[in-house]
Amino acid sequence: MKKIAIACDGDAVSSHFGHCEQFQIYAIEGETIQLAETIRNEGLEHGSIPALLAAHGAEAIIAGRMGQGAYQRFMDSHMIVKTGVSGKALSAAQAYANDTLESELVFCTHRHDETHHCHHQ
Repeated sequence: MKKIAIACDGDAVSSHFGHCEQFQIYAIEGETIQLAETIRNEGLEHGSIPALLAAHGAEAIIAGRMGQGAYQRFMDSHMIVKTGVSGKALSAAQAYANDTLESELVFCTHRHDETHHCHHQ
């Protein structure tokens, strides 16, 4: 069994990892997908999230966009990072399990006025 984390707003993949409402942890065994737990994103520091999700068994993170610093911290933690994902979290988990999840590396940068700028790689 493997576990993945999805940055979510409600039941949808969050458009931005750092601003998501919660992280949903899905357990995948064969073709069976189950929501294992939900971790609220209340005051979590960006730098602590990779270790927190790894402590809950997550091997991968799925989100819409992610800053380069967060991306590097996940890579340093040896986690798989899938960005550029949208839609329902359960559908993304199923696509990940089936190895059909379409993603692209999308970095998000912030200016002090909180305007977001995204860069596709």
